[in-house]
Amino acid sequence: MMMTDGEIVTSYREAKNKSAQIGILAELNATSEDIIKTILKGKGIDLRSANAGKKKKSMEIEAADPVPGEAGYTETKKPPLGIAPRELAESAFNESRICEIVQGMSRYYEAGMSIPPAWREELKERL
Repeated sequence: MMMTDGEIVTSYREAKNKSAQIGILAELNATSEDIIKTILKGKGIDLRSANAGKKKKSMEIEAADPVPGEAGYTETKKPPLGIAPRELAESAFNESRICEIVQGMSRYYEAGMSIPPAWREELKERL
């Protein structure tokens, strides 16, 4: 089911649980939540209210966790999103390098020049 931007906005505005509605709209339209959010932002919808429930929930969980000095407290250092900083940096560098190679290949192709074999090999390795 594909909804118009107006239908997406109306459905979001009428929803009681706005945060959940974004996921529902994404599923109904076979797209990502980011696309739905972009559509809503483009139509002037303030998405802070959709995130308000998430913040409150995470604060409740944090308050229930033991703090240093309390019984049951164990210190853990987890990287955000389960990705180590080094892995995250390497991933970003890899994506950036892929973009550079593809842009260079595009310029060579448009100019009628042959694409350097080293670029082809590096692109194969990175993909």
